[in-house]
Amino acid sequence: MKTKLLYSFFVFLFFVLFSCKNKSEKEIITSSYSDINKLNINLSKNIQKLDVSKSATYVKYNLTLPIEIFNVLDESSNDFEILNSTKNINKYEETIFKSFNLGVYSADLAYSVQFNSSQYFTNYFDAVKQLSSDLDISQVFTYLLINRISFNRDNSDSLKIIADEIYNKTCNILEESERINILPFIIAGAWVESMYILTQTAENEKTEDLFVEILNQRKSVDYIINYMNDIMAEGTEFKQNKNIFELIKSFEEIKNIYDLSDSDSSETITNEQFTELKNKIEQIRKLYI
Repeated sequence: MKTKLLYSFFVFLFFVLFSCKNKSEKEIITSSYSDINKLNINLSKNIQKLDVSKSATYVKYNLTLPIEIFNVLDESSNDFEILNSTKNINKYEETIFKSFNLGVYSADLAYSVQFNSSQYFTNYFDAVKQLSSDLDISQVFTYLLINRISFNRDNSDSLKIIADEIYNKTCNILEESERINILPFIIAGAWVESMYILTQTAENEKTEDLFVEILNQRKSVDYIINYMNDIMAEGTEFKQNKNIFELIKSFEEIKNIYDLSDSDSSETITNEQFTELKNKIEQIRKLYI
């Protein structure tokens, strides 16, 4: 009799605990979606009040995020054929190529958000997620983040913030770890891809806003060179430092093209400068993708 009572007690306890566990998980999920709903309401009412904190590197060196560069693009100027195909992802085997193309695909992800393409967003999100996993920084992609993407798939304003958040969290994880030699390639890849898209678009459309943004990016070149020189001074891995040195040389060549203008106060970029810059960006991009 005692044995039966004891057995009944344990069965009862199991169902109570199981019920509580399910309830707890349900509450967590409900809470997550509640937070998402609040985020959507805030976004629809006042998107400009929301701010995703930039990574320490982007703040310290005053760098421009891809999504900020793409603000000058007109809604009718989308051309997804110029992006790096996600079919290329499996050919990147070395760390520097994975890192550089993580930056490239992050810029392509931002571009897909700029033109509100949920299909391209999904493709480039998967590419960013895969390379992040390969580089052991997949902790960016939390359960809540995946839910937010699913819930906001048709909300371009929300996706802009999410894409921005993914990029910044990736940078922050590397900043907080001892893997600082990876980050320069991500930053370089994101900037080169952003400028590749900008120069390719400008060649066809030749609008003033595009050329002004291209000219403004010469400051970013200086900041990126300064950042990579600092990483060279701090880094201890000879091979990656050698590769960073090659990156610095490439960016110095870009800087030399910008310096063809008469002064820093120049408000225009000449046709010769533009052509040289576009060709140099293409050349650097081909080396890595």
